[in-house]
Amino acid sequence: MIHEFARTFPVWTPHGYGWPIYVQAMSGFANDIWCVAAEDGGHVRHYRSDQLQVLPNGTLDIEEDASE
Repeated sequence: MIHEFARTFPVWTPHGYGWPIYVQAMSGFANDIWCVAAEDGGHVRHYRSDQLQVLPNGTLDIEEDASE
């Protein structure tokens, strides 16, 4: 199953910051494949879920964990 994002959000990747375009669910809640457009230059790359980090964003109620 593929989910395209109507409203995108910033993510960190091993190549820098970017904006996810879609995610392809591979099995359950693990090993999903994310398609991300790089903030610097717009290159499109694919990443596994464990390679991404969603950045804190108060408008989406995503906040940093205070315990870390």
